[in-house]
Amino acid sequence: MTYRALILIGSLIFPVVALSSTKPLLTNSQDTFASACVGSFEPPDRVVEICQKALAASGASTNQRLEFMNSLAWAYSDLDRIQDAEETFKTMLNQDAKSTDAMDGLAWIKYDRGDYADAVELFGQAMEISMNARALAGLGASLLRAEQADLEKGFSYLDTAMAIDPEFSWALREKAWILNDHGRHEEALEYFKDALDVNPDDKFAQYGAAYVLSEMDRWEPALPFVSRAIELDPDYISARSRRSLILLYLDRPKQALKDGQFVMKSLPDDADGYVRVARAFDDLGRREDAIVLLSNANAQIGYNSYLIYWLSTMLFYEDRNAKALAQINRVVAKGDADFFDYHLQSRIAVDLGDFELARQANDQALALEDDDIWARYYDARILVAEGEFDKAEIEFDRAVAAGLPRKNLKDFLSVLVGEGRFMQAIQMRVRYSDME
Repeated sequence: MTYRALILIGSLIFPVVALSSTKPLLTNSQDTFASACVGSFEPPDRVVEICQKALAASGASTNQRLEFMNSLAWAYSDLDRIQDAEETFKTMLNQDAKSTDAMDGLAWIKYDRGDYADAVELFGQAMEISMNARALAGLGASLLRAEQADLEKGFSYLDTAMAIDPEFSWALREKAWILNDHGRHEEALEYFKDALDVNPDDKFAQYGAAYVLSEMDRWEPALPFVSRAIELDPDYISARSRRSLILLYLDRPKQALKDGQFVMKSLPDDADGYVRVARAFDDLGRREDAIVLLSNANAQIGYNSYLIYWLSTMLFYEDRNAKALAQINRVVAKGDADFFDYHLQSRIAVDLGDFELARQANDQALALEDDDIWARYYDARILVAEGEFDKAEIEFDRAVAAGLPRKNLKDFLSVLVGEGRFMQAIQMRVRYSDME
């Protein structure tokens, strides 16, 4: 079975940039288009041309033509021509209803699209005909992501695949991504490291390790991993974006800006690069540039909740609260709001003195993240405005116990004083002084 550059990480396929060349398609005098199609390691754009010529020639058997089409389909996939790849795999099935190559190929496409139930069916059909490690791993991962199996059962498929083919590190990486999705970051990190033991030059495992470390706010250790991924593939867009984020948290905005601009230019219709650049602008003291950039991107790419969140945030930082609220309200009205959106809406509403909206938004935020210290802090602020002073103090104490910086005590006491709660403010100040 031929698997030409199956570039999968988690549930993503990353495109390989096509290389143009004027050199002859056949560079070895002993090669034919048929042999080069199934046996060469040319760039995918050249493989497409070679395999098309092999298919156009006469004399090949049915099995040989299926091999040509399989190589052609994976080359299309490498070029991010997924529809062409899918049609080619379907043509293979039309010519041979038991082609496991075609079933596997279609299954991976379904997997990448998030059509996990369909992927389960296709991987299962392929396994009934002929078992192989990749289909077995794909079946296990699809069962997990389709929520048709628990971790123990799903991982048993992936472990068996690795036992059959110890070099197939995709199974290790996929276990890592699934564990990361379940919040088990330390275990995920170990599996990414195991994948690197199999192949130290696995750019996807390097990226995965950096991603998980950054999820744990371990920004400094994450940087060498993501930089190595980029060293292995300078055009690795996801790694560039992740490094930009890591550099932002390491207070290196000039370097973060470069990676962000690379992402922005590479994916001009995607919000990610614009947000990275805007955040770097903000850290460099160029917030107005950040607002202009995000506003223009909003007009260019259309509605995007992630981009609008950051546009609203930047406006909020500039005390343009009415405009900030109008932006985040778009996300809430669309039904796309997550914890961060509701929390931002609550903060803006508090600053505007709209405590009815602030209560609605903060309750939504707490329903999603009950233990978030900042949502708890704003709950205390809102309770003060609602006249629930004792409850507000209890909620503030809960937030501090959960990790809220004590420097926020000053602001909270100011809010109490503003409501005429002088004695309560004094008593809280004394109590916190005794605790220091």
